[in-house]
Amino acid sequence: MAKKNPITDEGIVVVKFGGTGLVNERIFLAAQRIAALKRKGNDHIVAVVSAQGNTTDELIELAKSINPDPDDRSLALLVSIGEMRSCALLTMALNALGVSAVALTGWQAGIRTNGKGYLDARIAGIDPRAIHALLNQGHIVVITGFQGGFIHDNVPEIALLERGGSDTTAIYIACIIGAYECVLYKDVLGILAAPPDVISDPEVLTTISLGELEETTESGAEVVSAHALAMLRESKCQLVVRPMFSDDLGTFVTLAPEHDRIVSSITFRPEIALVRIIARRRFRTGILNAFTKGHINIYLRERNNFTVGEQDAEKIKNILTDRGKELNITRYSVQTGFVQITIVGEGMRHTPGVLSQIEQILKENAIRSSLCSTGEISVSYVVRKARYKKAMNALYDHFFRNPT
Repeated sequence: MAKKNPITDEGIVVVKFGGTGLVNERIFLAAQRIAALKRKGNDHIVAVVSAQGNTTDELIELAKSINPDPDDRSLALLVSIGEMRSCALLTMALNALGVSAVALTGWQAGIRTNGKGYLDARIAGIDPRAIHALLNQGHIVVITGFQGGFIHDNVPEIALLERGGSDTTAIYIACIIGAYECVLYKDVLGILAAPPDVISDPEVLTTISLGELEETTESGAEVVSAHALAMLRESKCQLVVRPMFSDDLGTFVTLAPEHDRIVSSITFRPEIALVRIIARRRFRTGILNAFTKGHINIYLRERNNFTVGEQDAEKIKNILTDRGKELNITRYSVQTGFVQITIVGEGMRHTPGVLSQIEQILKENAIRSSLCSTGEISVSYVVRKARYKKAMNALYDHFFRNPT
């Protein structure tokens, strides 16, 4: 996907500002960024906002100080105030700069959720008529992220989205209203090749393919919601992750790879439990159905071996014990204390010997893998928690600092 210049291209631009970029006087910096886009010829701008700073956590703590187990409906109503506050303040800041702006809640903007609850909801659809009407009147439209609404017993309800909901809101809106660009402003320089809490000074990627970003996100990196990324495949919108407090271009997400790297990212999923099962034939469908009914996510599966989150370890044991005979299971083990490492790169499709390189690196560093699973553009290893940082640093050095 070609990179478009927001200064010269006509159309709609969607920008999203995270919570740290809206704290105190920083909200004026966000307003100034939007005003600058307007001055450069972008006449149709939609801004999506998160709650300021730690507001969401503070509101949850406040709720629990009143009632340790608050009902979902009341909690959603309280927490939604955080995004509404950011939305109203950014709108006021824009108007103070002489830029006409109108604030909308998710519900007012036409965002409808799946109606399956007040928390961890998903967007079911967006009616863009209100957004288009305000844009056509010359206003910048500021919308609350992380929330939408549904009708229950003829009563309009507020629902909060899953984790990363403000990014999801921005991307969904951009795709639905036909924006040519969606810019996620964050407190990092762009999408990083590895987590900075494990790898010192990781590379900032100038581009990453949509497929690579999807694999990276699904493998544990908290970059962008996987559900939102799926929307991009059906649209012509250019997604960019850009720093809030610098003029760096950030990272462009492209439909096809626009780089010659073998590996684009190395990420990890912590607190993994390894499940090994010995069973007679035809157990798999039954066991997978049992896990699904127990609301257990399987991260990796290789033959009769699975990985799940450590929080589900006891639940897994109970299912396998209670239904072992019915599911033809003769023996099983559930071990905790593992981490899943995933190496992602479009270049792995057509570069021979990558898997052997990775395994040689692990061997040289005395790191034993308990499970390996390969995909078209990724390979994942399960290693002991005490060894994963050494493994990731060795792999990062090989593919990024000392590529051959």
